Amino acid sequence: MRAHVTFELVGNPKQYVEKTIRDYIDVIKKDPQILFLKVEFGEPQENQGLFSTFAETEALVQGLEKFTELCFNYMPASIEITEPPELGLTQKDFTLWMNDLLAKLHEASAAAQQVNAKNKMLQMNINSLLYNGVLLAAEKTGNEKEIAAKLGLPPKTIEPFLKKLVEEKKIIKKGSKYSRN
Repeated sequence: MRAHVTFELVGNPKQYVEKTIRDYIDVIKKDPQILFLKVEFGEPQENQGLFSTFAETEALVQGLEKFTELCFNYMPASIEITEPPELGLTQKDFTLWMNDLLAKLHEASAAAQQVNAKNKMLQMNINSLLYNGVLLAAEKTGNEKEIAAKLGLPPKTIEPFLKKLVEEKKIIKKGSKYSRN
C-alpha cells in the first residue's frame, strides 16, 4: 500500500520537539515492512508556550495488517491511501483484519483502564500526603501562606485540606491563623 502519512508532535522546548519527531520517524524506518519514499519535517511553531511540528511522509507499507499496525502503534495525525485504488478484500481477509483491529482496541482500552486506576491510586496517595503534611505544618500557629510555604506549595493548593482539617476539628482557625487542636 502507498500512502501519505502525517505525524504531529506537541511539546516543549523547541529543540526537544525537533529532535523527538526525527527520532520517531527513525524508529518507524527500522521496520522492514515500512519504506519511506519521502519525509519532510515542518518547522516547529509556538502556540501558548508549546511547540508543534509535523513530519509529512510518503510511505510504502506491506499489507493492510502492517498498515493497521502503523496506525495503532505510531498514531499518525492523518493518512491518505493513494495506492491501490481499491482494496479488494475477501470476507475471510476482512474478518481477520477486523479481529486484529478489535484486539488492538481492546489492548488500548485495557491499557487506558490500567493507567486510570494507577492515576486514581496516585491521587489518593498524594491527597493523603498533603492532608498529613498540612496537619504537620499547622503544628505551630500560622496563616495559610506560611503553612503553604512550609510545604513548598501555593496557598490555593492547601485550602481544601485546611478546610477539611478544621471541619474534622484536627486544627482550629482563629482569624487567619491555623493551629493544631
